[in-house]
Amino acid sequence: MSSADYMVTAGDVYTLSFAVGNTPVSYTIPVDSSYRVRVANLAVLDATGMSFVKLKRQVEDIVTKNYPLSAVQFVLLNPATFKVRLVGEVKSAVEMEAWALTRLSQVLGDSLTEYSSRRTITITSTSGKVKTCDLFLATRFGDLSQDPYLRPGDIITIGRADRFVTLNGAVERPGEYELLPGENFKELVEYYGNGFTDYADSTRMEVSRIYGYSAGEKKEEMFYWDDNAIEENRTLFNLDVVTVPNYTTLRSVVFIEGAIGVPESTESTRTDDSVSVVETVSNKPNGANRMVFPFVPGTSYTSFIRGQANLITPVSDTSAAYIMRNGEMIPIDVTRILYDMDYDVQLFMEAYDVLYIPFRSLKVTVSGSVKNPGQYNYVPNKTYEYYVALAGGFVMSENMGKAVEIVDGDGKRLKRKEIIQPDTVIRAKANDFMYNFNKYAPIITTTAAVITAVITILNFIDGGN
Repeated sequence: MSSADYMVTAGDVYTLSFAVGNTPVSYTIPVDSSYRVRVANLAVLDATGMSFVKLKRQVEDIVTKNYPLSAVQFVLLNPATFKVRLVGEVKSAVEMEAWALTRLSQVLGDSLTEYSSRRTITITSTSGKVKTCDLFLATRFGDLSQDPYLRPGDIITIGRADRFVTLNGAVERPGEYELLPGENFKELVEYYGNGFTDYADSTRMEVSRIYGYSAGEKKEEMFYWDDNAIEENRTLFNLDVVTVPNYTTLRSVVFIEGAIGVPESTESTRTDDSVSVVETVSNKPNGANRMVFPFVPGTSYTSFIRGQANLITPVSDTSAAYIMRNGEMIPIDVTRILYDMDYDVQLFMEAYDVLYIPFRSLKVTVSGSVKNPGQYNYVPNKTYEYYVALAGGFVMSENMGKAVEIVDGDGKRLKRKEIIQPDTVIRAKANDFMYNFNKYAPIITTTAAVITAVITILNFIDGGN
């Protein structure tokens, strides 16, 4: 009742109410296929092709002229439903239920096949009138005349598409498009794709083409076209895939490796030529990770590293970071870059640099002749004795004189009095004489017994000869 587009339809049921003097009068008025509407005993109207709003106005005018001040009301009680037929390039011919405000696009559903055209659809009415519809015009430009309301008995015939072409990359409207006869590369880019973006590289556009698809013998070829392809309006074939490169994808890259977090989840939002990426980064890497970052020439490592601070994890040794460039190792103090805002390193990014962040475990390993070998949490300003004590102390039957071997994370041997750093390994030596003697005595005894037996056997053999 609120839509001016609602057309009176066979099967509608209306209610007409008014007052004759002090007596209320009410009629239920169904509409049959003749579309003749009887207004009480006052008139008969032909509602063919009439909207509800127009019919309501005429009915109320008739009643008011005959019964002034009758408070007439004409209301749609039940709107009609009806059937339409869907035929042509569909999975199967079917009848669909509709009502007077059902548009063409709403009955297609999942009935279309991969060859169905949405641009050559005909609607044949019961009177034989044929209308051709293009749903692309309706969805792209809002031309609702191409997506009309359906009427009882309409036959909807879906045509077969001529060509589907995919447009990717640096255009304003990438997507898959159905081309009409005579439309080719120029129309695809300028009309359907709405033209290039500001960062499009139109000098090396890629066209992937599949031959023999319909015959079941697929053969794919790649072509590279430049701006001339648009001027020449080169022919496109069914299932062609056109990709327009983006200059921003051709940026030089650097790599970050080592003890860095990796994205667990990523959300991206595309706005024309830019892509905004929001990442959730895991700060517990299971091993060395590697990430690639494009950059703009002239970018300093100071600004780059500060922008990637979320990749640093508790096991990242930022003070020992370095850059590998053409086989040369360049130290860089990532710690000062991240935490000293007055610090700036005049070092600029170059293509294929590798920024390596070593691992630094906040653990100290104690092994060998201690009661409880294992890894223990690092505590600053402690010597080896503190960690040996955490491990339960030396096994006195194996270790003599507190003999230890201390190696830091870089493989350097440390003296007993030096302060222990993270990643250090403390090995308590098993140097007790009696422990080693008892350990190897059975082997020596067994070996000696075997040798003695062999000698005895050999002497016996020689004596027999």
